[in-house]
Amino acid sequence: KMTISKKNGKALVSIIDEKNFNFRKNNTQKLEVLVESVKNGKYIGLDQFFNQIEIDSPVDLVGDWVFIDDYEVKANKNVARFK
Repeated sequence: KMTISKKNGKALVSIIDEKNFNFRKNNTQKLEVLVESVKNGKYIGLDQFFNQIEIDSPVDLVGDWVFIDDYEVKANKNVARFK
């Protein structure tokens, strides 16, 4: 049986996730990304709004700052191809 606080917590997380998705979808600023790691051939970093982004690149980007203006907004992260 789920307690009221657990229900409220799940509802709050759902609202926050939806607002974050809409914010990322409506953002028009170029993303400033610090690439922190590589996982399964994809580079992982955080943008200036602390949202995760996954980047496909033929170049090693770990430790670099990259600027991205062409990306796809997914439910839990942004996805881009660095050229």
